[in-house]
Amino acid sequence: MSKQKQALLDVICSHEGHKTAEEIFMLCRQAQVDISIATVYRNLGILCNEGKVRRIAVPGEPDRYDNTLTPHEHVLCERCKGMSDICMDDLKKLLEERVGSPINSYDLCVRYVCPTCMNKTVSN
Repeated sequence: MSKQKQALLDVICSHEGHKTAEEIFMLCRQAQVDISIATVYRNLGILCNEGKVRRIAVPGEPDRYDNTLTPHEHVLCERCKGMSDICMDDLKKLLEERVGSPINSYDLCVRYVCPTCMNKTVSN
């Protein structure tokens, strides 16, 4: 694995949350990794294809990257844009029952207002 690709993987794995390519690029720069934004995008694609990182595509938002590869879903706050994991163990089974055949994969992102943002609204 190249030094730059390993640096990207290290950044993704050492920071909580679901970072965008731009955020990963900035974290690499802060860690003194000499890397271009084009190299970040290219290597993120490679890491996704190798199954080491998961790309989360959300319409109208930049792609985010996740190092948690076990099946799970996401919730996205419509106000602060924070993303969190949720696990709905029985969802795949329910989908398979509804469509009548095995599900290879799916992407689910639920939009909501997170408790922090909700509390800001209530206190104002």
